[in-house]
Amino acid sequence: MKTLQLTAPGERDIVMTRVFDAPRTLVFDAHTKPELVKRWLLGPPGWSMPVCEIDLRVGGTYRYVWRHDTKGTEMGLGGVYREIVAPERIVSTERFDEASYSGEAVGTLVLVERGGKTTLTVTMRYESRAARDAVLKSGMETGVAASYDRLADLLASPLPPLPPPPPPPPRRVGRSIRALVAGFVAVVVLSLGTDEILHLVKVYPPWGERMTDGLFGLATAYRIVYSVAGGYIVARLAPYAPLGHAILLGLIGLVPGVGGVLVAIAKPELGPLWYPVALAVTGLPCAWLGGALYRQPIHP
Repeated sequence: MKTLQLTAPGERDIVMTRVFDAPRTLVFDAHTKPELVKRWLLGPPGWSMPVCEIDLRVGGTYRYVWRHDTKGTEMGLGGVYREIVAPERIVSTERFDEASYSGEAVGTLVLVERGGKTTLTVTMRYESRAARDAVLKSGMETGVAASYDRLADLLASPLPPLPPPPPPPPRRVGRSIRALVAGFVAVVVLSLGTDEILHLVKVYPPWGERMTDGLFGLATAYRIVYSVAGGYIVARLAPYAPLGHAILLGLIGLVPGVGGVLVAIAKPELGPLWYPVALAVTGLPCAWLGGALYRQPIHP
């Protein structure tokens, strides 16, 4: 498969696959080192890339600008890195300065190495079928195929030595703690605030009186929703590893969850035991789901 394979499965996706005779570390470098990207990501002949800026970190941005060598016209795009797993996976957004379609796309690059060869798979997901179809009609396949042919030639030639990579950014413990606190506080405030409103409008009985199982079910339902929201908030604010931070929030939530179970066992008059058990059991999966939704947002 030394030529580009392009398919359009589903309503909004374009999937492109190509095999390169090179280890995936080199293919990954060719997608992330500006001095290499500028040598192959040029589309059809006659274009150059005067601007290639890459801030390779979660939350970092990239910016490409191409210029036609004879006409002088320019075309630019940029986006934000959402996930980076070197040297095997990158998820990023994509928005053209003057796009033929509305909104932005989310691209997922996956590199799999077997026997010294690397299979590259790029999945582009657009906001609508109309946007996806507009891209297909634009002739992008020709430009991508030419770029990948150029990349294959680049990988087959001796690559110039690259400068040593910069030291990894600090883990920013303070930002991690603030993200976790923000998510936890959001869940608590939303839950208790909703409780108070439902007491005020007399959906719930006065504080101190036991509620029915149905009302406890209602409280469980919106706490589940708020737990998902908390996981999303933590992932959105995390300086790195957004899904890992969301999972950590779920683990932190187990502490009050288990405490609630113990209180319910000691004081059964406060309410049914299944209520704190349900909260303890669903907290971690809900936080994970919130982090996963941030990594792969759902478009209408």
